Amino acid sequence: MKGAVALLVWAGAAAAEDDGAAIAVLEACLEGPGPEVGCIGAAAGLCAATEGRQGGVGICYGLENAYWEEQVAREMDAMPAPGVTAEAFAARVNWPIPQPSLAAVQVAFEAYRDAACDMEGALWGNGSGAGPAWMACRMRVTAEHALRLDAWLEDLE
Repeated sequence: MKGAVALLVWAGAAAAEDDGAAIAVLEACLEGPGPEVGCIGAAAGLCAATEGRQGGVGICYGLENAYWEEQVAREMDAMPAPGVTAEAFAARVNWPIPQPSLAAVQVAFEAYRDAACDMEGALWGNGSGAGPAWMACRMRVTAEHALRLDAWLEDLE
Protein backbone atom coordinates (compact mmCIF):
# COMPACT_ATOMS: atom_id res chain seq x y z
CA MET A 1 0.00 0.00 0.00
CA LYS A 2 2.82 2.43 0.85
CA GLY A 3 4.30 1.80 -2.59
CA ALA A 4 1.03 2.74 -4.24
CA VAL A 5 0.81 5.92 -2.16
CA ALA A 6 4.40 6.83 -3.06
CA LEU A 7 3.64 6.24 -6.73
CA LEU A 8 0.58 8.50 -6.50
CA VAL A 9 2.63 11.23 -4.78
CA TRP A 10 5.34 10.97 -7.46
CA ALA A 11 2.75 11.02 -10.26
CA GLY A 12 1.03 14.00 -8.62
CA ALA A 13 4.33 15.93 -8.43
CA ALA A 14 5.07 15.20 -12.09
CA ALA A 15 1.55 16.23 -13.07
CA ALA A 16 1.86 19.46 -11.04
CA GLU A 17 5.00 20.34 -13.03
CA ASP A 18 3.12 19.68 -16.29
CA ASP A 19 0.16 21.67 -14.94
CA GLY A 20 2.41 24.67 -14.30
CA ALA A 21 3.65 24.52 -17.89
CA ALA A 22 0.08 24.28 -19.19
CA ILE A 23 -1.01 27.32 -17.17
CA ALA A 24 2.09 29.22 -18.36
CA VAL A 25 1.06 28.53 -21.97
CA LEU A 26 -2.44 29.84 -21.23
CA GLU A 27 -1.10 32.99 -19.57
CA ALA A 28 1.30 33.60 -22.48
CA CYS A 29 -1.62 33.26 -24.87
CA LEU A 30 -3.66 35.77 -22.86
CA GLU A 31 -0.78 38.26 -23.03
CA GLY A 32 -0.40 37.73 -26.78
CA PRO A 33 -1.80 39.76 -29.64
CA GLY A 34 -4.83 37.60 -30.47
CA PRO A 35 -8.28 37.75 -28.91
CA GLU A 36 -8.30 36.36 -25.37
CA VAL A 37 -11.31 34.17 -26.08
CA GLY A 38 -9.09 32.18 -28.45
CA CYS A 39 -6.97 31.16 -25.47
CA ILE A 40 -9.78 29.29 -23.72
CA GLY A 41 -8.78 25.65 -23.58
CA ALA A 42 -5.06 26.25 -24.18
CA ALA A 43 -3.96 24.80 -20.83
CA ALA A 44 -6.45 21.93 -21.02
CA GLY A 45 -5.29 21.08 -24.53
CA LEU A 46 -1.62 21.02 -23.56
CA CYS A 47 -2.41 19.03 -20.44
CA ALA A 48 -4.39 16.45 -22.42
CA ALA A 49 -1.60 16.17 -24.98
CA THR A 50 1.04 15.59 -22.32
CA GLU A 51 2.45 12.16 -22.82
CA GLY A 52 1.64 9.78 -19.99
CA ARG A 53 -1.05 11.97 -18.46
CA GLN A 54 -3.14 9.87 -16.08
CA GLY A 55 -6.79 10.38 -15.23
CA GLY A 56 -8.15 11.53 -18.52
CA VAL A 57 -9.04 14.81 -20.11
CA GLY A 58 -11.61 15.65 -17.44
CA ILE A 59 -8.72 16.38 -15.07
CA CYS A 60 -7.19 18.66 -17.68
CA TYR A 61 -10.42 20.61 -18.07
CA GLY A 62 -10.62 20.80 -14.29
CA LEU A 63 -7.09 22.21 -14.13
CA GLU A 64 -7.93 25.06 -16.46
CA ASN A 65 -11.35 25.56 -14.89
CA ALA A 66 -9.64 26.12 -11.53
CA TYR A 67 -7.47 28.79 -13.16
CA TRP A 68 -10.53 30.58 -14.58
CA GLU A 69 -12.41 30.32 -11.27
CA GLU A 70 -9.45 32.04 -9.58
CA GLN A 71 -9.60 34.74 -12.25
CA VAL A 72 -13.33 35.29 -11.59
CA ALA A 73 -12.65 35.59 -7.85
CA ARG A 74 -9.83 38.09 -8.51
CA GLU A 75 -11.97 40.16 -10.85
CA MET A 76 -14.88 40.19 -8.40
CA ASP A 77 -12.55 41.29 -5.59
CA ALA A 78 -11.11 44.05 -7.80
CA MET A 79 -14.50 45.49 -8.68
CA PRO A 80 -15.17 48.78 -6.92
CA ALA A 81 -17.65 48.79 -4.09
CA PRO A 82 -21.21 49.66 -5.15
CA GLY A 83 -21.71 53.38 -5.01
CA VAL A 84 -18.04 54.27 -5.43
CA THR A 85 -17.17 54.26 -9.12
CA ALA A 86 -20.04 52.06 -10.27
CA GLU A 87 -22.42 54.98 -9.93
CA ALA A 88 -20.08 57.22 -11.90
CA PHE A 89 -19.80 54.58 -14.62
CA ALA A 90 -23.60 54.16 -14.74
CA ALA A 91 -24.05 57.92 -14.99
CA ARG A 92 -21.45 58.10 -17.77
CA VAL A 93 -23.38 55.61 -19.89
CA ASN A 94 -26.78 57.08 -18.90
CA TRP A 95 -27.87 53.94 -17.08
CA PRO A 96 -31.10 54.47 -15.14
CA ILE A 97 -31.35 54.03 -11.40
CA PRO A 98 -31.44 51.45 -9.84
CA GLN A 99 -28.14 50.35 -11.21
CA PRO A 100 -27.30 46.79 -12.14
CA SER A 101 -25.87 44.72 -9.33
CA LEU A 102 -22.64 42.80 -9.75
CA ALA A 103 -23.84 40.39 -7.07
CA ALA A 104 -26.98 39.69 -9.13
CA VAL A 105 -24.81 39.10 -12.21
CA GLN A 106 -22.69 36.57 -10.30
CA VAL A 107 -25.72 34.70 -8.95
CA ALA A 108 -27.30 34.56 -12.41
CA PHE A 109 -23.99 33.45 -13.95
CA GLU A 110 -23.62 30.58 -11.50
CA ALA A 111 -27.20 29.44 -12.14
CA TYR A 112 -26.69 29.62 -15.91
CA ARG A 113 -23.33 27.83 -15.77
CA ASP A 114 -24.69 25.03 -13.61
CA ALA A 115 -27.83 24.50 -15.72
CA ALA A 116 -26.04 24.73 -19.08
CA CYS A 117 -23.22 22.41 -18.09
CA ASP A 118 -25.55 19.91 -16.43
CA MET A 119 -27.44 19.83 -19.73
CA GLU A 120 -24.24 19.37 -21.71
CA GLY A 121 -23.19 16.47 -19.48
CA ALA A 122 -26.66 14.93 -19.69
CA LEU A 123 -26.48 14.88 -23.48
CA TRP A 124 -23.84 12.16 -23.10
CA GLY A 125 -26.26 9.95 -21.19
CA ASN A 126 -24.39 7.35 -19.19
CA GLY A 127 -21.36 7.51 -21.49
CA SER A 128 -17.84 8.01 -20.25
CA GLY A 129 -17.72 11.41 -21.96
CA ALA A 130 -20.36 12.93 -19.65
CA GLY A 131 -17.89 14.00 -16.94
CA PRO A 132 -15.33 15.53 -19.31
CA ALA A 133 -18.10 17.26 -21.31
CA TRP A 134 -19.52 18.72 -18.10
CA MET A 135 -16.08 19.94 -16.95
CA ALA A 136 -15.19 21.31 -20.40
CA CYS A 137 -18.43 23.29 -20.35
CA ARG A 138 -17.70 24.70 -16.89
CA MET A 139 -14.20 25.66 -18.01
CA ARG A 140 -15.42 27.39 -21.16
CA VAL A 141 -18.36 29.23 -19.57
CA THR A 142 -16.29 30.29 -16.54
CA ALA A 143 -13.48 31.52 -18.80
CA GLU A 144 -15.90 33.61 -20.85
CA HIS A 145 -17.29 35.10 -17.64
CA ALA A 146 -13.78 35.89 -16.34
CA LEU A 147 -12.91 37.66 -19.58
CA ARG A 148 -16.17 39.63 -19.44
CA LEU A 149 -15.43 40.75 -15.87
CA ASP A 150 -11.92 41.76 -16.91
CA ALA A 151 -13.35 43.87 -19.74
CA TRP A 152 -15.76 45.54 -17.31
CA LEU A 153 -12.86 46.38 -14.99
CA GLU A 154 -10.99 47.93 -17.89
CA ASP A 155 -14.07 50.02 -18.71
CA LEU A 156 -14.16 51.28 -15.12
CA GLU A 157 -10.53 52.43 -15.19
